[in-house]
Amino acid sequence: MKAASKSAGIVIGGEPRIDFLPPEVKARNGARRTRRSLIAVVLVVVVGCAAGYGFATTLAIQSEVKLAEEQAETQRLLAEQAKYSAVGTVSSATAAVENARIVGSATEIVWADYLAELKAALPSGATIESFVVDSQAAVEAAPEVAVPLQSSRVATVTFAVRVPTLPVVDSLLVNLRELSGFAGAVVTSITLEDDSYLASGVLHVNADAFEKRFFDRNEAGEPPADEPDSSSAEAPADDEEE
Repeated sequence: MKAASKSAGIVIGGEPRIDFLPPEVKARNGARRTRRSLIAVVLVVVVGCAAGYGFATTLAIQSEVKLAEEQAETQRLLAEQAKYSAVGTVSSATAAVENARIVGSATEIVWADYLAELKAALPSGATIESFVVDSQAAVEAAPEVAVPLQSSRVATVTFAVRVPTLPVVDSLLVNLRELSGFAGAVVTSITLEDDSYLASGVLHVNADAFEKRFFDRNEAGEPPADEPDSSSAEAPADDEEE
């Protein structure tokens, strides 16, 4: 007889060669695992949504609180502003008065001072007999120059001066050139009365004679750069026709 074949050794953990579980059981187990995975995913999504909703709600509450604080601050500032509304009204009225004063005095000539300046320019022995002014009003525009080469003027002074001799009249015309706003002067008539002469003349005055008392001035006492400077006035002719 042949010797008995050597029996095969026992293998542990090897792949089973026969599966006695029915396919229905395997399918049920697979479906259970899939269902558990889906439930876990749903739970994760629900937890994430709840966390996001809570975070968004917290931010919204904080924003509403800040908005309420800012609105309360705005109401407080409006209440403070209402307390000082009268100050704004007074400031506006004051500014309007100052502007009206500047506009009203823009064409102002202080004739009392100008007459004193005219008296100071008289030669020795001459005296003023009459002094009549014809000037533009504050709301009127400067008169247009109608004669060629005639300097602009804003006022006309008709005067009468008593002089002892005729040469004094020439000295008077020369001295008038030093007056502020001098735009020209002419003697219209000379009348002999007893031992003296009565000279009637016309003095033309330009805008350099404006006082501008309420205009801002720099330290040197000169008008601002946007105002005309009297030093740049054109030198008028010696004598001009009326």
